[in-house]
Amino acid sequence: SSFLVAPEVKVTRFDRRTTELVGGYAGRLTDRTFFIGGGGYWMPHRTRDRQLAYGGVVVGVMAHADRRVGFGVKGLVGGGRATVVRSTSFFDDHDDDVRILPAVVGGRVIAPIPIIPILPRIPIVRNVRVREEFFVFEPEAQAIFKLSTRFRLTAGAGYRWIGRGRGGRDGGLSGA
Repeated sequence: SSFLVAPEVKVTRFDRRTTELVGGYAGRLTDRTFFIGGGGYWMPHRTRDRQLAYGGVVVGVMAHADRRVGFGVKGLVGGGRATVVRSTSFFDDHDDDVRILPAVVGGRVIAPIPIIPILPRIPIVRNVRVREEFFVFEPEAQAIFKLSTRFRLTAGAGYRWIGRGRGGRDGGLSGA
């Protein structure tokens, strides 16, 4: 049994684009087989309009990690926050006699907008920043390469599944 620290770099799809994530996990490794701890990941090149960060409990099982080549599976269960930009249409008829109705982006009410139900409406398309908290489940399979008695190099493949947060939709947040 020992304490394990594993920094990671991931290449993933987020908001329909390829991006990098940095982070890692740390915890207790028992009998060189069972791991339990915590982990977290975030975008190193985030902007005001495009951010992703998440973390949670990490549980894993490794086989043959003491040999030259081994394998393992692990999973993260937790939560996070993402910020993305979405286009939405507002309607304006340039009249003072208006009725206030909500604007809807991805099934979520974001702001009141003025419209008149009788006169023709002119759509105005605007980009809005949407921030959402979410549940995340990220299973992963790994190949483990022994470099020395204390160091291993792993290569893995997994999928980040984002659960609906506050009634929202995935919107490109899940990804391999």
